[in-house]
Amino acid sequence: MSLLKPRQTPERQSQPFDHDELSSPNSNRTVAVRPSPIKPLKSLGRILFGPFLVSPSPSDTTKSDKEEEDETQSISSSISGPMNHTKQSRRKTILASFKNSRERQSARVNRVDRLIRFIEEIQNEAYVGEKEVIPRQLFPKDYIELLIEVDERDQEFQHYFHHGLRYEYRESIHGKEQFTILMPSAFHISMQTDIDGRLLLWKNDIIGNKNYGIKSKTAAGKIRSKRDQKMEFESKKTLRGDCSFSYREDHYTYPPLIFEVAWSQTTDKLEKKAMELIEEGAGQIRTIVGLDFSKTYSIWDTIRDQIQNPLEPKRGPFTAFVWRVVFDKDGKQVTNASGEPRVRKNNHIFCDDNGTAHLAEKLQLSLRDFVPPRVIKAERWDEVKDLHDVKLELDASTLLGYFDDALIDQKHEDENSESKKERNRQEMTKRTRDRAARRKADAEKEEKRWTITSMIEVGGHRLRKLQGRT
Repeated sequence: MSLLKPRQTPERQSQPFDHDELSSPNSNRTVAVRPSPIKPLKSLGRILFGPFLVSPSPSDTTKSDKEEEDETQSISSSISGPMNHTKQSRRKTILASFKNSRERQSARVNRVDRLIRFIEEIQNEAYVGEKEVIPRQLFPKDYIELLIEVDERDQEFQHYFHHGLRYEYRESIHGKEQFTILMPSAFHISMQTDIDGRLLLWKNDIIGNKNYGIKSKTAAGKIRSKRDQKMEFESKKTLRGDCSFSYREDHYTYPPLIFEVAWSQTTDKLEKKAMELIEEGAGQIRTIVGLDFSKTYSIWDTIRDQIQNPLEPKRGPFTAFVWRVVFDKDGKQVTNASGEPRVRKNNHIFCDDNGTAHLAEKLQLSLRDFVPPRVIKAERWDEVKDLHDVKLELDASTLLGYFDDALIDQKHEDENSESKKERNRQEMTKRTRDRAARRKADAEKEEKRWTITSMIEVGGHRLRKLQGRT
């Protein structure tokens, strides 16, 4: 019977085939020649390839385990070296991706948990701070997690988050200011109250004045004041206006006119917010009035003690800005070459950098500023003269009076805040001392437990035996 020759490996091809080797007692080997099909083993994205292997029987002791391992690695490398390297790189990439995913999820949970705790602190009036604008990093997926977490809380917290908490959200995967909590100061609230009150008196004066036409009275009657109005835009941004004046039409979502008060915010951020509202409003928000007191805020610590001083009254700088969107004859927003809304800007300096009041300065808004352009077109009010002639005039005396009242309110809040801070510091000190006293008492109690007898018992059989001898 003829014997079939095993497939020649490179090593065998270099030597002549010896038939006597098969019948030699010393060469009693079980030769298992594995064919070359690639056997992929997948685990977590990993692929291993089985190379040609020659497995000796247990009686073969001519090679050590180390030598066979080296030979196997050599063969494996010679056959699938580049491919193994590629698959190992892929495996490392996939594992790194899984690790990064876990880290991102952990970071997301931490960001949401920290924000929830901070909101609870504000809700419980335990937060003591001077910032009106508090930014927090919150990526889009974080925001979804936050909303889910809020829905799982009690009704009191849900109501506070959706109706009591003032916040803005700008969806972005960059930066650290996606979620902004707004903490209005006493100055801020005072200015909002005075502006709202002035607008209400003006509106009622139009309605009750026989010199104005029915169309003007109709338009004035539909103006609604909404302080801190929450606006959700198609870009998934959530913004708020300090004093918003909407028009009573269900199909108009955004207010035509908004007042923004800048106390602790800078002038640049005030202008950025105004342009952001105009762009997001897409023609519905037509006029933004910015009352800029940021330069007074920057010197507030130096002038605070002089507030209400009859001998030497003190004010800081105060400028008002008005941004008006340009519309065409069809009531559509006009854009420039880059696609941005075309805006007209006016400045009104009521107090200069030295605190000197400009008593001749005044800010004027017309009834047209409060009416959406589409309503004007739909009602054919383009020729209604009163829409332009009926003016809301905010002169220097009026606005400086609001300014002085707001400064007084802010001073009182600061004094109350200092008292609250001092109470918190005292309470914190007391808690720290109580905690230290408890720890000291627990340590002394634990020390008393370790008596000599206890030490002997802990020592084991030998010490107990020695004790018995004594």
